[in-house]
Amino acid sequence: MIKVAINRSRAGKITSVQLNGHGDASKVCPAVSLLVLNTANSIEALTDEAFTCDYNEDGGFIHIQVKNPGSEASLLLEACVLGLYSVQETYNDDISIVEVKDGKHD
Repeated sequence: MIKVAINRSRAGKITSVQLNGHGDASKVCPAVSLLVLNTANSIEALTDEAFTCDYNEDGGFIHIQVKNPGSEASLLLEACVLGLYSVQETYNDDISIVEVKDGKHD
């Protein structure tokens, strides 16, 4: 199962997205990996925003954190999260999403 943790500021803007684990190797993992890696690449290529991206080269872990919630980078993460929720609608057994706002689970 892929576990997604979305952290939001008090204002509700995404500050980070972290993924752990693996889902269905033929469908879920490739879709989720594409969404998240494309988001990191898009932040780097299309914005001047400061962010960090930590990952395990063997897969199963990625953490993207933006320095300025509400920035262009944060908006790109919102688009990524929208895609992750779409994947969850179809493959609910393979992906779990939890949102944390200001340190509290929603």
